[in-house]
Amino acid sequence: MVEGGAPGAGRRLLVLGAGPAQLGLLRAARARDLFVIAADRNAAAVGFPLADRRAVISAEDEQAIARLAEAEHVDGIIAPGTDWPVAIAARVAERLGLPHPISPDAAAAATTKTRQRELFDEAGVPQPRWLVGRAPEEAIIAPPCVVKPPDRQGQRGLSLVAASALGFLAILLLPVGDWLILPLESRFPVPATLPGRVDGIVVGAGTSGHAFKFGPLLGAQLAQLVLDSG
Repeated sequence: MVEGGAPGAGRRLLVLGAGPAQLGLLRAARARDLFVIAADRNAAAVGFPLADRRAVISAEDEQAIARLAEAEHVDGIIAPGTDWPVAIAARVAERLGLPHPISPDAAAAATTKTRQRELFDEAGVPQPRWLVGRAPEEAIIAPPCVVKPPDRQGQRGLSLVAASALGFLAILLLPVGDWLILPLESRFPVPATLPGRVDGIVVGAGTSGHAFKFGPLLGAQLAQLVLDSG
């Protein structure tokens, strides 16, 4: 479903996603008098009021996004604040001959965890041992290890395998057993109160949890920068 006002005279930008992570870009686009078409599967997405037209379409539905971009005659397409749609935006832009900051290959490398691992290996970047497991018998990395789907955003679906099958039974008997088998994002509750004093905030711009897992060197260097800036 697509709804909204009539097309304006400004350049037309298709934004994949209209959630909290896209609000900054949507506001910036409006400030620059762009005609914005926002696509999000959530009909109540918080960013829709900032768009000139709203399309209730999943940002991960590549064919639907391509049809929308073509029908709206957009001048550009972008997928801010998200993972998987980044590659979709790059491929659709190339298909329609639209200018885009990254190539489909670069976008796929940035959003596909297995490809990231391969590229780090090729470049000699230090990282934990890894493999792609398609069946239980292929899982030859001894616990403890992390299991994660390669095509999901951020920390979703991330779990820690703390021990082998026999060890797993023992873990369940421990007082912290339930905590150990929870997905990582569920283990640490949001604090009820914030510290009374914060001396500074460091933003690792352009990185995410992936960067610190896949390239330990990056995390170490960022930490050192913080300590050196004292």
